[in-house]
Amino acid sequence: HLIVLVHGLGGSELDMRNYKNQLAKIYPNSDLFTPVANKRLGPEADLALMSKNLAEELESYVRSVHPAGLAKLSFIAHSLGGLVVRGALPNLKSLHKNLFTFMSLGSPHLGIASVSSNLVNFGVKMLKEFGKFKVLSELDLTDSKDPYKSALFRLSTLPDFGLFKNYVFVSSRQDGYSPLESAQILITPEIESNKTLGPLLTTMAQNIFSSFKSKQITRFTIDIRTDRNLLDKLTGKTAHIEITSSPKVAQAVLYRFTEYFN
Repeated sequence: HLIVLVHGLGGSELDMRNYKNQLAKIYPNSDLFTPVANKRLGPEADLALMSKNLAEELESYVRSVHPAGLAKLSFIAHSLGGLVVRGALPNLKSLHKNLFTFMSLGSPHLGIASVSSNLVNFGVKMLKEFGKFKVLSELDLTDSKDPYKSALFRLSTLPDFGLFKNYVFVSSRQDGYSPLESAQILITPEIESNKTLGPLLTTMAQNIFSSFKSKQITRFTIDIRTDRNLLDKLTGKTAHIEITSSPKVAQAVLYRFTEYFN
């Protein structure tokens, strides 16, 4: 059983060390792989490039380490990493038969256009204008004049994501970077009442779930509260980072879903 742990935007393989350490204790016979192809990428990198990088690195790893093939292939991905995994799947056809569990940790599957924090929205705007981070335009669905032609909408139409046996969408209510509704692919009354975003996000969610072969779908919400760094707490950054940086959170998540990585 190969379990691939994928970090988020601007992160590295070290971000997933708490999950890797816990998995090593629970499943000593599993192979734990933390890709490095997407760390330290410049602002010009987009979702397509990151997905291509992941697919190539993973295929190369499987060929060299598991030439006889795999029994199972699972992913645990943080933040943008969840979207990168989804984008990589069409380039991993040879491994589709092995897909077992997909777990995302605060991944904005429906983008970040519904973020309610003015501080976060201002920060995203500054990074887009001055940092030229292309992927942020993709995340807030503004990379195309027509949002129905945006990168995330196109991603929602790909059927490969529906091939896993198990799905776990983990999020925190205090996460200001990846709204709970987006991380858990939920269409709430608030979203439905939004005349601009409602139809778009609803269609994206319907696209995603229409391809699912399995009914084993779990939404897991964690309450993350901390008194550290007031600004990070106000913007919701603390909860977004704590979901991977806290050994206790990693332990709580993995021991709750041991059967999904068996």
